[in-house]
Amino acid sequence: MPIVMEVLFRGLVFGSLARKSRVVGYVVSILLFAVLNVWQHIFVTGDWGYLILLIKYLVPGAVLAWCYERSGSVWSAILLHSGINGVVMVLTKV
Repeated sequence: MPIVMEVLFRGLVFGSLARKSRVVGYVVSILLFAVLNVWQHIFVTGDWGYLILLIKYLVPGAVLAWCYERSGSVWSAILLHSGINGVVMVLTKV
């Protein structure tokens, strides 16, 4: 999943928008990243209260966008995203 998400949100969305406005690129890519990570909870339960979960995805979305911008390569964001997912998996199994 990190490959698809990073190519879409950092490569396509952020990369396209940041050429015109860096701030818009950050805001739109971060918000879309957060919504994609939360929408399935809302869809399955019908509970719009899950929107509060958007907050927990804002910082990772910003860090991943910054990583992509700084390196100029979507691969750095893919590796970071994979690493974050791996750490979260290990920590939630404990």
